Amino acid sequence: MLIHSRAPILALTTALTCGLTAGLLLLQRAWLSGAASTVIGAGIGIWQARITFYLPLLVVDEEKATLYQEGEDEIVFELCDLTVVQGDSAIGLAVFVTALLGLALGAYGLIFNVDAPIALSQLPTERVLLIGLGVWLCATAGSIAYLDLPRRKLHLRVASGRSRKIYIDNRRQREELLLFLKARRLEDVMLRVGLDPLAGVRKRHSRASTSGTNNEVPR
Repeated sequence: MLIHSRAPILALTTALTCGLTAGLLLLQRAWLSGAASTVIGAGIGIWQARITFYLPLLVVDEEKATLYQEGEDEIVFELCDLTVVQGDSAIGLAVFVTALLGLALGAYGLIFNVDAPIALSQLPTERVLLIGLGVWLCATAGSIAYLDLPRRKLHLRVASGRSRKIYIDNRRQREELLLFLKARRLEDVMLRVGLDPLAGVRKRHSRASTSGTNNEVPR
């Protein structure tokens, strides 16, 4: 079983926010600040590309799970060390608060003077930075929700000392992994109490073979 992981997009949303802020600053003719924001956004965008390129890959077989990642040695785990868990329920509250704070800061930056509306090109630099901060907070809330909130984005956590955490990218892969781990744990429990996990399968196979033999027409 091949498990693909999902890349966090916080660096991507930060790079896009820096690009938006740079555009507003350049519109104001704040060349130095705009250039600095552009360089920062480009650097963070390259970092996001690097994160995506070095995403880990998990291969699960009947006996073990192996984690592969570019530039690192493979790590082998026992199946009993794998635990699929849901994200913390507080994440939803954190996303809501972060998005609300971002909207408040962005709105405050845009409303310079209610009685005398002002164009974006004439906003003070401090207000532009405040708008950029508000947009970044909203984008951060979106990136957290993208990674943690959807039900199919349960993350795979290794419970051993060499703990690693990845986020399962596909809901179908998550369901298959859950069923596989439950079946393996049930087999382990049956073996501990002295039961044969394949006894029922062998019995049905034996009955089918006997039935087939009895139904043969003698020559």
